[in-house]
Amino acid sequence: MSQPVIQNSLVRIALLNAPCYGFGDVIFCKKIFEYLKDWYGIEADIFTTLPEAHINLGTSAKHIIGSKNTEDKNDRQCQTFTALEFPSQKKKIRYHLFFVCPLVTDFSPDRSDVINTFEHATNTNVFFFSEYNSSQTGIDFPTGVGWGKLGLLMTNHVKLKRLESLENPYSVIYIAGPQHVADARKCYRNFLMMLSRKYKRRRLDVVVPQWIAADAQKRFSSKNITLRDDIFPLNNNDMLSLFQFSEKDILVTGDQSITDVMSCCDDKNIFYQIADWKQDFARNLSKFMPNKFLSSRRTSCGSLRGVKYASNYSNFKKTWDFRTLGRPKMDAVVSMAHAVRVNVNFRMLSDWFDNRFVTLSFMKNAMKTGDLSSIKIFPQKGRDMSFNEEILWASVVFWGTLFRLFWG
Repeated sequence: MSQPVIQNSLVRIALLNAPCYGFGDVIFCKKIFEYLKDWYGIEADIFTTLPEAHINLGTSAKHIIGSKNTEDKNDRQCQTFTALEFPSQKKKIRYHLFFVCPLVTDFSPDRSDVINTFEHATNTNVFFFSEYNSSQTGIDFPTGVGWGKLGLLMTNHVKLKRLESLENPYSVIYIAGPQHVADARKCYRNFLMMLSRKYKRRRLDVVVPQWIAADAQKRFSSKNITLRDDIFPLNNNDMLSLFQFSEKDILVTGDQSITDVMSCCDDKNIFYQIADWKQDFARNLSKFMPNKFLSSRRTSCGSLRGVKYASNYSNFKKTWDFRTLGRPKMDAVVSMAHAVRVNVNFRMLSDWFDNRFVTLSFMKNAMKTGDLSSIKIFPQKGRDMSFNEEILWASVVFWGTLFRLFWG
């Protein structure tokens, strides 16, 4: 683990997480929480509509602040922050950074939504993370694959125990149903037909959601494939184990499911259910992985031409890892917050920007991805920043972005 570049007691961070019908949004926020802890020694607080989901992922309850008006499960989804009732004393805590992680595709970046909810949120300390390859504009951390994107939220591979309930060789289908994604039935059938051809000389279990098992009774039959609808739902660790010990061919949907498969294994043959709002993500995956089957919905869930497909995503993982692409920008933001915290001159400059509604994120978006990492004063892995280096780094970020914006 790299050494923290700041004193963790000086910067307090709030993560704002309002999922929209996706457990992946919770996992997204959990990964940002772990990055902050690993990189800077900061344990952020998480404001969320799904507190129990975060606790089930292993985050300490002392860092979870749930909204008070979401007892009805239908009220927990797709909410703005001004519509939520967090404890008033928690909203008054002096946080120095607010990260919306992620901003779901249903909404556009709106700092006033955060500023009107939290007493110490300002135009210069609120930042937005996008879902993968979102079309939203004004995003500070645009995650995903392709031009201008900051990569996927990869994690370190951890060896887990195989689920005892799965003794036979097995594959996995983990996709959304037809009420959420068009052609969901065609998607799973294409994958099962490919498996039937590939594994025709031996038996194979396929772990599926219950809706697929029920639907397949009328639409699919195979002598060598047994559908297992008794495994889901699983907690996150068991889900990672399921991916880790499966046969190479696997069919998933969702940002974090495909990221977790890649994080655990370089050589899984990943097939992907493409939702309408994920077509750009799929196209870029197809281009950069590369995986030609993901270029079209006709083949993304599986194809008879994919029977002999053999993948290796090791280079893709190295290239499109948020821990590489996104960290320089995160370092700049956290170092900036630290400089504003400890130096009166930077605090006055920050107030000046706030008073004129000029945001740091707007200036940073004028910079090309990767520019910050080229600044040689940034500390090397394995050693701390000195106080003077932190101030110098913050100075470079402040005045460099100003110069690029107004004179570049």
